[in-house]
Amino acid sequence: MTSLWLTCWLGCSGPTISDRVLSALPKAELQEATAFVDYIKVFPLTRWEEGAFKGREGQHLKYRLFAPLNSEEGKDYPMIVFLHDSQGSGLKNTRQLQNGNAAPASAWTLPRVQNDHPTWVLAPQCGPGRIWTGEREVEVPEGTPEPAPCIEPVPELIDHLLVTSEVDRRRVYLVGSAMGADGATELLAKYPQLFAATVLITHDPANKFRESVIGNRIEALAQEPLWQFHGSNVSDDTDARALVDRMRAAGGQNSVYWRYEGGMARVRTFREPALLDWVFSQTQKR
Repeated sequence: MTSLWLTCWLGCSGPTISDRVLSALPKAELQEATAFVDYIKVFPLTRWEEGAFKGREGQHLKYRLFAPLNSEEGKDYPMIVFLHDSQGSGLKNTRQLQNGNAAPASAWTLPRVQNDHPTWVLAPQCGPGRIWTGEREVEVPEGTPEPAPCIEPVPELIDHLLVTSEVDRRRVYLVGSAMGADGATELLAKYPQLFAATVLITHDPANKFRESVIGNRIEALAQEPLWQFHGSNVSDDTDARALVDRMRAAGGQNSVYWRYEGGMARVRTFREPALLDWVFSQTQKR
């Protein structure tokens, strides 16, 4: 049963979340968080259907798809779209579910989560040496060629699944971690009509591509529900929260920023009791 404190925090008319800065985890909680990740890492991958998609321009995109547990025939369910970090790229179509991507991808598939919120989880994968946006998340020596982006066929894949699977098109949610947060920001800026809410897990340094990607889309983007989590030991996180600040400056009231001192954002994000309620309460209004 939800505690009175949490009920008041979430609000009677739906989850309302405010900006927060959370201190580093004490030793006992740090051990719990580590155990949480270890538990997820041993989850069998057989529940994830392996797939490959070819876009209109011929781009190939591998993916994994988790179907809702205990689903009812003829009923539509929400879908989480997860974009992996740089470790998830490659030829093996499981890398986007492993290592640092284990918690962001598979936390949604936990039996206790699926019991309350049965949902699809889509995890597309960049090929070897490729990244989501075509612009690196870290600086490299001048003259280094940029890798080819792999973001283009993702909205096509989503549209394909909306037609071929029992997905509630009003409740498609976008989640991106590190490099995947870059890709999620670009997807949201270009296709806000696809997503009901977005969760970003970012890190330092800030991604400088956002200005060129967002451009004159900021007013439309500002209206989208977005919760950004940031984990860093760096005291100045001005750049990391720049997207939320810009959305608010453009009139948006639906963006939130949480910072975790001591890092571990990818783990701590998915242990937040309010996150599931916030995500699954959002519905696409367009």
